[in-house]
Amino acid sequence: MANLTYVNIDDNIITAIEGYAFVGIPSLYYMKINNNKLTTISAHTFETTDIRDGLDLSGNNISLIEEHAFGNITSLSLLNLTSNPINCDCGVYPFWSWVIERISINAEATCSNGTLITTLDSSELEKCNPDNCQCLNDGECVMTGGGKVICDCIEHWTGKLCQVVLWNGVLDNL
Repeated sequence: MANLTYVNIDDNIITAIEGYAFVGIPSLYYMKINNNKLTTISAHTFETTDIRDGLDLSGNNISLIEEHAFGNITSLSLLNLTSNPINCDCGVYPFWSWVIERISINAEATCSNGTLITTLDSSELEKCNPDNCQCLNDGECVMTGGGKVICDCIEHWTGKLCQVVLWNGVLDNL
């Protein structure tokens, strides 16, 4: 496989690709996995793959891109995720962060509502970053199934930031 430079597995009705699926594949110029039935790009799928020119995942049914899906790919020129219904709720935060940190990659990706992922409101998405969560009164930041970060309050504390105390069934804003 040392001479392999191009992988084309488009139009194959592929429904899933597991993490580390491409371990052992050397540096590639281009990989096409378009027009399949993928719904998720799993964590670490492209972790150890160096793709230089392009990765085409267009025309699938990708709605979720898990954290670390693309690993540390830095030499990629084009990432084509067009024609996929990507959910742009808090679950897109890891992918959005990855794209924003790699401005040299031309990422063609849109949300299911047509918004370009690179144009998403950073102030809204930063609320999804677990590192920015600030719960009060020993509350713990947790991520919900939808990728949203919320405070998990303890004992008699409640409220968005665990800032409201509940004494004998009566709310008291401190």
